[in-house]
Amino acid sequence: MSREYLSSHVTSWGVILLLIMWPYVALFHWLPPYSRKYSDKRALLLRRNAAVHTLYHPASDAGVMMSIGYLYVLLSDWGLSLALATNTIGPLLMAKYFSPLLLKGRGAFGAQSSDRSKQHNGIIVNMSAKVGSISDNGLGGWYSYRISKSALNMATKCLSIELGRGKNKVICVSLHPGTVETDLSRPYHKNVPKEKLFSPERSVTYLMAIIDSLNMDRTGRFYSWNGTELQW
Repeated sequence: MSREYLSSHVTSWGVILLLIMWPYVALFHWLPPYSRKYSDKRALLLRRNAAVHTLYHPASDAGVMMSIGYLYVLLSDWGLSLALATNTIGPLLMAKYFSPLLLKGRGAFGAQSSDRSKQHNGIIVNMSAKVGSISDNGLGGWYSYRISKSALNMATKCLSIELGRGKNKVICVSLHPGTVETDLSRPYHKNVPKEKLFSPERSVTYLMAIIDSLNMDRTGRFYSWNGTELQW
């Protein structure tokens, strides 16, 4: 996905696609366990690896997937902390700082209601994942990734309630972009049918179609790339 492609769609405060991940790099300094429990060298390598994930995929992947959190026997406090800092805390803090601007937006994106009491000023889209659905979890595993995306979904729900109360309103939804052809998902490409492995551009096209259809009646929900609603 090119920056030019995104900029052609996101041109006002009416919508914020929480896809741009590079600001989250600063969050890794928030994790004290690295410096206390592990060597400085190990901490530096882990932070550098996380930074590479965010910087090299600024608009196609809103998170990190830690292989060390795949099985419960491989769980660690620093792995869970990293996943939560990147996949949950980062988007929530961005929502915190951007919401005052969105509440003053023009509502240029989405399907604006004719009912003035249901009109919205902006849209917040959190990039979640289907594996973050508790109801859909029939396989287990991927603890850090699943937990962080489930927590992000809860943040989306909370934001939708708080930002939907006043005169000025912001729509808040979580979206599952499908399996996108990035380095993050590369180890699993062989298990994905060719027609379900999306280029970043194709995934954004699907997501923008959903965003263009959003209104206040659809806020606080979790949607897949094809527009179907996913269960929390």
